[in-house]
Amino acid sequence: MGQDNDDGSASRSAIPLIAGAIVTAQATMSIATVMGDRLTQLGWGRKILFTFGLATLPVRCALIILWRNSGDAFLLSTQVLDGLGGGFFGLLHPMLVADITFGSGRFNVVSEFRNKS
Repeated sequence: MGQDNDDGSASRSAIPLIAGAIVTAQATMSIATVMGDRLTQLGWGRKILFTFGLATLPVRCALIILWRNSGDAFLLSTQVLDGLGGGFFGLLHPMLVADITFGSGRFNVVSEFRNKS
């Protein structure tokens, strides 16, 4: 990947891999958001789901390191963990901020700290 062809032209072999990584992560993120919403309605705690989403990211990074020479399919499979973490974060962040700032009138201020970082 990323090397030139024999005739000196640029190789475009990374384009399908990048597109697949984006689509896989976004599709998983959408599914994780719906699944997380249903789990919170069933009584699962928000902090438990947030912790699960947070735990997926170091696992994803470790798998990328371990599978770096295993091929494109293994790299794409790590995007599922990225989508789970992103889906749970996107869903639960406003809820956790609302829990933390309840009654203080500072929801927007605390939400902007996350948006600025």
